[in-house]
Amino acid sequence: MTDFCCGVAQNALGNVAGNEVGRILKVTLNPIILVFKMKANVDNLQQQVAKLKEEIDLVEHYTLAVERGGEEIVQKLKNWLDGAGEFIEVANTIEDDEEKAKKKCFFGTCLNPLSRYKLSKKALKDSKDIADLVGRAREFNLQPSYLPIPHRELATPVKGFQEFESRMDVLDEIMKALKSPRINKIGLHGMPGIGKTMLLKEVKRKTEQEKLFDAVVMVSVTKKEPDYRKIQEDIAYDLDLELPVGIGHRSVADRLRARFLKKRKVLVILDDIWDKLDLEALGIPFEDQQKMNLETGSSSTEDQQMKCKILLSSREFNVLKTDMATQKEIPVGKLKDQEAWQLFKKIVGDRAESSELHPTSTDIVTECKGLPLAIAALAEALKDKSLYEWRSALQKLRHPSPSNFFGINAAVYTAIEVSYNHLESDLLKRTFLLSSFMGHNASIQDLLKYGVGLGLFSQSNTMEDAWDEVLTLISKLKASSLLIDGSNSSRFDVQDVIRDVAVSIACRDCHGLFLEDDHFPIEWSDQEATKGFEWLSLQHVTIEELPDELESPQLTFFRLCNKNPSLKIPATFFKGKQSLKVLDLTHMEMPSLPSSICLLKNLYTLCLDHSVLGDLRIIGELKNLKILSLLRSDIKMLPREIGQLTQLKLLDLSGCTKLKVILPRVLASMSRLEELYLGNSFNGWEHEEQENQRNASLAELKQLKKLTALEVHIRDVKMIPEDLSFEKLERYKIFIADAWNNWDSSPESSTILKLQLRASIRFDSSLKQLLKMSEELHLEELKGVKNILYELDSEGFQELKYLHIHNAPDIQCIIMKSARPCNAFPILEFLCIRNLVNLEKICYDQLRTSSFCRLKIVNVDCCNQLKKLFSFSTARQLFQLEAIAVRDCRNMVKIVDEEGKEEVGDIVEATDEMVELGRLNTLALKNLPKFISFSQENDTSLSHVPLFSEKFVFPYLKKLLLSWIKITTMWHTSAASYSTQNLTELIIEGCDNLEHLFTSSMARGLVKLRHVTINQCKNMREIIVTENVEEMEISFPELDFLQIENLQNLIGIYPGNCIMAFPSLKQLTIKNCPKLKEFTVKSMSTDIATDIKPLFNEQFAFHFQLGGLSISYLKNFQILCHGKLSIRSFLGKLRSLRNVKSFEHLESLTIQNCKMMEGVIVAEGLTEEERRNKILFPNLQALVLEGLSKLTRFCPENCIEFPKLTRLQIGKCPMLKTFSPVIEDIAVSSEKAENTYAPPFFNEKVTFPQIEDLIIYWMESLNKIWADRLDGDSFGKLKTIGIGRCEMLVTILPFSMLERLQRLDELCILGCDSLEEIVEAPSASHSQALVATQPTLVETNTKVVFSELTELRLDRLPKLKGFCHRMHIKCPSLKLLEVSECEQVQVFASEFPSVQRIEGDVQLEIQIQCPLFSISKVQSVETLHVGMHF
Repeated sequence: MTDFCCGVAQNALGNVAGNEVGRILKVTLNPIILVFKMKANVDNLQQQVAKLKEEIDLVEHYTLAVERGGEEIVQKLKNWLDGAGEFIEVANTIEDDEEKAKKKCFFGTCLNPLSRYKLSKKALKDSKDIADLVGRAREFNLQPSYLPIPHRELATPVKGFQEFESRMDVLDEIMKALKSPRINKIGLHGMPGIGKTMLLKEVKRKTEQEKLFDAVVMVSVTKKEPDYRKIQEDIAYDLDLELPVGIGHRSVADRLRARFLKKRKVLVILDDIWDKLDLEALGIPFEDQQKMNLETGSSSTEDQQMKCKILLSSREFNVLKTDMATQKEIPVGKLKDQEAWQLFKKIVGDRAESSELHPTSTDIVTECKGLPLAIAALAEALKDKSLYEWRSALQKLRHPSPSNFFGINAAVYTAIEVSYNHLESDLLKRTFLLSSFMGHNASIQDLLKYGVGLGLFSQSNTMEDAWDEVLTLISKLKASSLLIDGSNSSRFDVQDVIRDVAVSIACRDCHGLFLEDDHFPIEWSDQEATKGFEWLSLQHVTIEELPDELESPQLTFFRLCNKNPSLKIPATFFKGKQSLKVLDLTHMEMPSLPSSICLLKNLYTLCLDHSVLGDLRIIGELKNLKILSLLRSDIKMLPREIGQLTQLKLLDLSGCTKLKVILPRVLASMSRLEELYLGNSFNGWEHEEQENQRNASLAELKQLKKLTALEVHIRDVKMIPEDLSFEKLERYKIFIADAWNNWDSSPESSTILKLQLRASIRFDSSLKQLLKMSEELHLEELKGVKNILYELDSEGFQELKYLHIHNAPDIQCIIMKSARPCNAFPILEFLCIRNLVNLEKICYDQLRTSSFCRLKIVNVDCCNQLKKLFSFSTARQLFQLEAIAVRDCRNMVKIVDEEGKEEVGDIVEATDEMVELGRLNTLALKNLPKFISFSQENDTSLSHVPLFSEKFVFPYLKKLLLSWIKITTMWHTSAASYSTQNLTELIIEGCDNLEHLFTSSMARGLVKLRHVTINQCKNMREIIVTENVEEMEISFPELDFLQIENLQNLIGIYPGNCIMAFPSLKQLTIKNCPKLKEFTVKSMSTDIATDIKPLFNEQFAFHFQLGGLSISYLKNFQILCHGKLSIRSFLGKLRSLRNVKSFEHLESLTIQNCKMMEGVIVAEGLTEEERRNKILFPNLQALVLEGLSKLTRFCPENCIEFPKLTRLQIGKCPMLKTFSPVIEDIAVSSEKAENTYAPPFFNEKVTFPQIEDLIIYWMESLNKIWADRLDGDSFGKLKTIGIGRCEMLVTILPFSMLERLQRLDELCILGCDSLEEIVEAPSASHSQALVATQPTLVETNTKVVFSELTELRLDRLPKLKGFCHRMHIKCPSLKLLEVSECEQVQVFASEFPSVQRIEGDVQLEIQIQCPLFSISKVQSVETLHVGMHF
């Protein structure tokens, strides 16, 4: 009917379009057409939005890859992404608008034409605008990126880390320092083998788990002269930054610095440093911390945290404290006796306590002297050995050979040597020594390449056999504690102490010589020095010249990783090395290889990685070569001569992004090839029958009968021959797509297929074979495919573990209905579907019990037609399910469909029994506007449908994240306690219909809850609702982080009348809750008669763990706490107040934009004696007070002490005249009577002995900052002073302050209209006294010295005349000077005209016009900006 009406109207318009009547009809009928075409226009808009999301993905992938390359994104792409994002946000509201438009008017008798017209018109306009956006995106003609993103494994427990008390104490101290707002460089020190590296790995895991930083970088330095380029490469890897081949270290530093500054917070861990490291040269912007903006007063809590924190470890304390200037040094001591025994016994087992071995085992543990590395190594070596071997090891520990070790603890050396000697075979020993030669975080594949070349795996006939053997050997060495895990499963590592011992053993037994970091003898090429060794490794060395020939007749392994890429290798260098089997030349520039390389007839492995290479034809003469690796090298063509390597088993061309030509038949000629790696490399395949064929074809792979491993990029699926079989492949990574882009893959997968289809194709046998064999499958676009299972693999993907499906608009379901039950995805562990705009169901079919039975993780994004994720019968068999994340699915109603029964037999039947998802630990639901419940239908008989019904329980749920869903109640009461007993993290955002989170009985069961964030829930009134029963206490024993923001109707956490206990709370943030006056609505006490309600009253017990408190935008918040009640339980330690401890762990306190706040602590309830006692903030390090328009005082008249405060920031508090309590004396009373008294902001009643940064801005009532008299050494460590927009100030510093400011590093003053001088003029006697007593401070009566000042900024000070009356300043360390819009001050002068004046017996020299500086005194300045007046 709608189409008919629209057709009639449009025909009418068409018939009369050319005349005046037509124009009138067009104006009249167009709105009618829009009303009736509303659905069509909305549907078209949704289709356009789907296209836009595809283009957004493409542009984001491109920009991500560009950023990974360290380049800047062009502005037009940024603008396009911003505009596209705005349209997506607008389009997200169309669903609600459509629902409103469908509602009827006139008492339900007809449609609402006005709403339909507006929506239809808007949808039509938005569709056109989005189509324009899509067109603009395609005009960009973006070239696809070829930069794969390295896999990032989840933060898993660190193997070998033991939670002993001594180690947990150190770990806690490190974590506390990392969370401190003022500590940004931390040092960990201890002897070799003490466990520093293991602790740092645990710190990395813990910080990643707790999400303390946006990125955590960990690099092992382990060299006396570190290789800066290698460190930079490791940092770049952790930051996902791709470094081009051949770029200089300075350019790398610039790219790293730019990447760091794009992160909000980064932790850099540098392990085992031996000497001072130049962080700036590395590209770590440690000194580039954001500074306070005095003009705007921006001061968010996040800004107070250093963007980049550094954690260092070293054997030497002085390297940390002196060379690296760490702010906190943490020692790592030996294990306690009981801990050492527990570690030994854990490895050896109960046998250690047997009557036969117990005496010897206790002696061995004693001799290890609490060193965990020695204990672990010996325990692993001896656990299966006989008593005499235990006794022999004990004797070696007691009588170590002094010639064996240098710089290594004797017990550690002996333990490692004993462990080495007890390795079960010579093969295992040689593999260990070779592994140690490879350094830190070495590649298992590199070890394979070396081992095959050296013939270590002689029993292995194939490369697959060699892989099995090398993995077995590494596993055994890890079990012996000689090797450890690397950064991912494809790498391994060795501790530096173990490597040092291994290198020593190799050198001693003439196995090999390992030299690195330019620490090698001058005569390293001497014949006698090297000819006896089998292996020679020169790693990260700088060699200017090689000898013409090196006679080393027994040399089988030669490795050179040179820091001088332009090193020339003499043509005759390889003469006399006929025994050489493995040659590795890394980071070289070689237009051609030396001619003598063709003499290496026994060479089996040749690695020319990370190099710039030219002519490679000579390699074809190495007929016995088995391994050829050109990994990530700059080559343009693979010459025909390479095809002569008929014995070649492995060819690695991975990452050769400039490789454009592989001549035809070259690959086919290598008939013994078993492994071919072309990932992120050549992709210019041509058809075999193509005329003038210039490049290889995929048909050549048919000639490689022994091929078992393949990595290849195929741009067009039509390039694959129909008869090409992949059946023999054991491992592969095959990308069939436009680009080898940023698709990530699991390191556990050995067979990976990534398939992109932008046009419909016929799936031939080759492609179906790959689909059937793959463990990991990525499907992109898939034009023409509607059903994954039956169209791609009718057998149900029996081998598949990881499935990703993205941007496929034609797909309607994963499993379609069939005539018989299906056994689908029996071993699938990971399912990710994204932007499948027409996906209606995961499964229409009946499934056997084995289907999805191993599924662990489900991610669903942007699937707007999907309403329910699983059927009830499927959900009941998800025994392994660990995580569910569903985002941006407009029509998603629930996760599990409880409705519907299924047949009995081999099929699961739905019942009413309770279903337990026993392994589900994470549930994330975001932006689901129609979502009702996890499993329950919208029951009209219920006023509130709970998110979780009683039918499903989650006993191990740990993380629950809910964003922008319209739920009204969280839990069904009967099942709540069972599903929340292990909850640790709860994040609620944008859930407007929630009025509360928990009942009081549920809250008492949240014993493991650690992190709570609640944001933008506009109808939430309380966090916990009372159940009208008498309750004494509700405790959250593990909660350490609570963030409450943007809750417009929140009146309190709990309306009841009981104690709220937070014994572990460390960070509390409350922001923009305008109706919140106090945490509990009812008070238990009436002791204090006052109408002023404190935010925290006597019902809150924090048990003194709070480390950070931030309060902002609380409109009705008046005071933080009452004196007697809250000082006692919350802030401040009144020493005579019944000996109650203060809130000892508070490290940061931020209070912002609370317009009603009058005082932080008030005096109500305090006795006269208590008012006189000192208030102590023992651990407070940062204090921010901002935007408190009614604040008149910080606390009552008590003295205040801040023994650890390093940063104080106060701004926009117009009524705050003094921070310190006012001191009453006769002089003050007299001044008050005459109305001339202006109390100083700081006096002797407040103490800041450690303060380094002082920021004061927009303080309209501030007349004077410091009193002439101050307490003790207050302000003696000030490094930064920033004063802005304080219009009443005439001077900044009293002259008496100068002697306290000798550490001042930066002084910034701006926008102070009344300021005349920086330093108040001294009396004559005071000036002469300082000249006599402080010659370094006041050289003469004309010069004031700031010896450490490096930055001085003066801006918009119209009345400023000079620095100090009669004086100018001398700043020998000044680097930056900025003076702008200071019209009355003279900055420089070479001479100072003066007059003489006599005061009493003293003759003074007075400057007529005193400039800031003498030109001769500012020669150190590097940056100078002087405006308006010079």
